[in-house]
Amino acid sequence: MIETMSKVNLDDYSGYEDEFKERPKPHRKKKGPPTKADKARREEEINAAREARAKEAKERIKRHLSSFPDIETKEGKNKAEIYTRWVEESLKINCPLLADGDVEVKASLPKVKAGGQHMQKRLTAVRVTHLPTSISVRNEQQRNKEQNEQAAKAILFTRLEEHLGLWKTLIKNSTSPVNVEEEVISLLQTKNS
Repeated sequence: MIETMSKVNLDDYSGYEDEFKERPKPHRKKKGPPTKADKARREEEINAAREARAKEAKERIKRHLSSFPDIETKEGKNKAEIYTRWVEESLKINCPLLADGDVEVKASLPKVKAGGQHMQKRLTAVRVTHLPTSISVRNEQQRNKEQNEQAAKAILFTRLEEHLGLWKTLIKNSTSPVNVEEEVISLLQTKNS
C-alpha cells in the first residue's frame, strides 16, 4: 500500500491551484440612486406589462362574448344589456352578483360509463347556467342530484369570479378609462374579426 502511494505522479495535479485563483467579477452597475434613464426604462417596462395584461384580458372577454347572439338583433341587444348590467353591478360590489332568477338548473341522465347502470336510472347529472353571462357548468360526480347541484353552483361561482377578474384586470391596466357598456358593444361588434 505504501508503495502505491509513493508512485503517485505529481504532474497529474499541475494546474490544480489555478482553478482556485480569483476570477474577474462581471461588470456591475455602481450602487446608488437610480438615474432618470433607469426610472424611464422601468416605467416603460411597467406600462408594457400593463398593456399586455389588458390586451390578454380583452381577448379572453372577446372569446367569451363570441357565443352571444349578433348585436344587431333584438335578442343580441337585450343579451348585451343584461350582461353589461351584471358586469357593472358586480364590479360595484367587487363580487359576482347572483340574483334569484339568474341561475338556471337542468337535470339530465349522466353520461354512459362502464358499470353505470344504477346511475342511468335517475336524472342525477346537473347543468347550472348563469343567464347573464351564459357561463354553464355540468356536474355528475355524485349519485344525488342535490349534491351535484351544490357542487356545480360552487364551480359556477368560481368561474364567475374568474370572469369578473378579467374585467378588473382590463379596467386596472388600461391606459384610458374603460366604459363597460361601450367596451361590451365594441367587443360584440368585432367578435367575428
